[in-house]
Amino acid sequence: MPTPVPHLTEETDFHAEKRESSREAEDSPQQRAARDQIRAEAMEKIRSAVAGSKILTEKDVSSFQNSLRDSELEQFGHRTHEEKLNWLRKSSSQMFPNVIAQAREMESRFFSAVSSLEGDGLDRGSADRWRDFMRKGDKLWFSKQSFLKNKFFADLYPRWKSLLRQERTLQNKISSVKGADKIAEVAKFKGSSYTGASLATRESILHSAFAALAAQEKGRSPLYGEARARLLAVSTGANRVLSPTKVNLWLRRIFESNADEQLIRDFIDGDGHGQLGWLINQWTEARAGFDGVEKKRQNGKISPTFHFVTLDTFLDWHYDARMAYVKEADNRDVENASEAATPGILLDIRREMDMRDWRSAQALIDKAKTLQLSEENRRQVASMQQYLNTQRVETPKTTQDEEHDESPQQDMHKALAELKQIDGGLYDMYVRAMARGPGALSALGALMYNRCWTRQNSVLDDSDEEQLRQRSKDETQEIVDHGHTKKFENNQIDGFGTDAIRDHDKGEWSPQVLHIGNDPAAHEALAAKCEAQQNNRSFKYWSTLIPEGVGYSQHQYVVFNLQWRLKSGLRSAGSISEQELLLTKNTTPATQKPSSEALATAA
Repeated sequence: MPTPVPHLTEETDFHAEKRESSREAEDSPQQRAARDQIRAEAMEKIRSAVAGSKILTEKDVSSFQNSLRDSELEQFGHRTHEEKLNWLRKSSSQMFPNVIAQAREMESRFFSAVSSLEGDGLDRGSADRWRDFMRKGDKLWFSKQSFLKNKFFADLYPRWKSLLRQERTLQNKISSVKGADKIAEVAKFKGSSYTGASLATRESILHSAFAALAAQEKGRSPLYGEARARLLAVSTGANRVLSPTKVNLWLRRIFESNADEQLIRDFIDGDGHGQLGWLINQWTEARAGFDGVEKKRQNGKISPTFHFVTLDTFLDWHYDARMAYVKEADNRDVENASEAATPGILLDIRREMDMRDWRSAQALIDKAKTLQLSEENRRQVASMQQYLNTQRVETPKTTQDEEHDESPQQDMHKALAELKQIDGGLYDMYVRAMARGPGALSALGALMYNRCWTRQNSVLDDSDEEQLRQRSKDETQEIVDHGHTKKFENNQIDGFGTDAIRDHDKGEWSPQVLHIGNDPAAHEALAAKCEAQQNNRSFKYWSTLIPEGVGYSQHQYVVFNLQWRLKSGLRSAGSISEQELLLTKNTTPATQKPSSEALATAA
């Protein structure tokens, strides 16, 4: 489980923390009372919204409440009483109502979508499981919002709609085909276990029933049996070369086609170009490539930053994506390519692809194509382009992607507003890096991503991070007193500033874990280092940033859902001052609600 996030704990006294701070000590009781009054009004709106919501929960109340505390306001630049008062008024009159409106809109869309699926034939049990999932109080609203945007409406909802539509078509077809009830695949579709099965399982059963019915209807059941046996032979067992989920889809395509029986038999038995034997050889070649990548990975011969996938994920891709994966992995062979001899821009492209930031990777690829590179480096750029193209096809495009591509700068401000709601300290840190330009922001993004990499590769966990944090102050003092070493360092930026951060431009190339809290001075020190070392690949590769008080689930969300939007928007803007970022982050209009047609085709 992620480390508990301090600002999500119950907090009933807005001045419980840092009451003795010098800034607050300057405030009069009347000023504090005025701020508390606006806080109370803002929180009343949130509590009222939660009471009438099926998505917002008490966990959201605690998160909003934390964001209004004086200590939090000071972290992102609101120091004086007037600054705090203006921000609190803006939060109460604009920001909170906007968040509530977005939650209500998304809640209405979601529950309407589930009801729509029920109307199309989704069983009550499955519908209730969806509703209960959204009502759970163990996730903050921003996390639910991400799931709804990036997964439910982009992928699951249109697949369910298609499945239910095809189920009605299949029911009608069963009644029109003689002897349909005796077909095993049809019996499985009509069996009691079908309704409770997962979406992927139901899709597979549906395809198999359609395929078997088509074969029976055309008098080709024996041929269907031969084709099925051959496809099953290459999709089962440890040496499978075809994803099991694709077998029934292949069968359906074959037997619902208008091809005559001889053509189908030639396809099944033949080895010529485009025939099944030829395809199996292609799939086998791709599988051999995957096995080679895995062997090199296990022997440490491929850069560990490469985004490795499981066999099942690999086989579920289109063939072109599989081959692009193998080719790009081979380009990361540490024995065949010296990082020191590789142009920096190629290393930057790889890092962006490893972070799944396709837009940043594409921008760098476009730049690389204009440079004078060797023939080998041009080949590698072409490989990266193919890898990027095929990987993007495998990821459903979301409504958020479309909105962002239409207006990157506007979406950047939306992402900033969302980041501020998640954690004021992270917001301040990103704004300071963004004010120093795209290079500084990219470096910060790399350091943030490295924490995700250590988690995904089981290098660190919650316990490890906490132990490192507890030791960091003493270890940093030692470094500040005696200088950086050539060994692993575990340093705390708060209270030490830039002295705590290795300068890789000076040859300090060893790994470092950096802990950072909510101190604006620490954020400024980190932003300065990110700007100064933005072109140093060692700094971006060997430095792992762990923001204190930010649980891993929140950290991961920021890296994979917000960073790319901030980077793309800043690239579009060219540059933007810290003051502009602070002033304009909440001035963007609300997202236009998609039409019902767009909802049904969100993928």
